[in-house]
Amino acid sequence: EVVPLDPRFPRGGKLTLTMTADGGQAHVYHLTPSELGWRGPGELSENHAWRLQLSSDSASWHLQGQWLPQAHFARLTP
Repeated sequence: EVVPLDPRFPRGGKLTLTMTADGGQAHVYHLTPSELGWRGPGELSENHAWRLQLSSDSASWHLQGQWLPQAHFARLTP
């Protein structure tokens, strides 16, 4: 689930989340709007570090970050 913390963050539309493991294996998830932000299928493996890229299907921006093992959230930035 993706929940924006900045109230100015544009809502609506679909997002694409690309998760890449250290070994180069990439997983792509398409997220749809939900009550709090966006939600997609599946769960993260808590035992791996992931490089994250989040992009909008309707805009030219993308955010990047890293998911660390045993983390409860990841912070994404331009």
